Amino acid sequence: MPTQNKRLESRLQIAEALDELGWNPSMWPNYTFRNLCDCVENDSAILERRDRYLHMILDIAVAYVRFNLAGRMVWEVREILQYFRKSGKILRRPNFDGIGETMKRQESVGLAVDRLLKEELGFPSHGYEIEPLEEQILGPLDSLKWPGGLVQVTFRRHRFICRAHTGLFRPVYIESQTRKIIVFAPVPTLASRT
Repeated sequence: MPTQNKRLESRLQIAEALDELGWNPSMWPNYTFRNLCDCVENDSAILERRDRYLHMILDIAVAYVRFNLAGRMVWEVREILQYFRKSGKILRRPNFDGIGETMKRQESVGLAVDRLLKEELGFPSHGYEIEPLEEQILGPLDSLKWPGGLVQVTFRRHRFICRAHTGLFRPVYIESQTRKIIVFAPVPTLASRT
């Protein structure tokens, strides 16, 4: 008999649901389980137990940060790579679509975009204009962050264009986190792009 969808809201409920699904802790590093729980407890994530997997709905603010230099070329800031401190592994992001940040619980989309620009690129609270685009739904997809087929994720991407003042332009932007360093850089794009 199919299991009725059940919303999971605590670490204990998540651990019990994973155990029922046959999860082996060796499948993920310890911080990966903590990260799943943190998404539910702190971020906008909704996690439900389905028949054979957990389903997460996650709200993401996505900014397309653009500079118009000399009126001819538009430069868009892209995530270039992530460097993982412990392993030395480098994850290259050749065609990463926008700069994304997971929204916090009860956070408006506008505040999430402002936080994204400050945390990811070090922007001050002024010097740019944001213009909303459409919401994009991606998924459900097998999670890359929580491998093994036990977690599927649907992303609600709240997309914005950010037109930044040329005084904020840098050849590279670096976000330093505990476990990794993320590198962003502007790349030229066609001026006609919206």
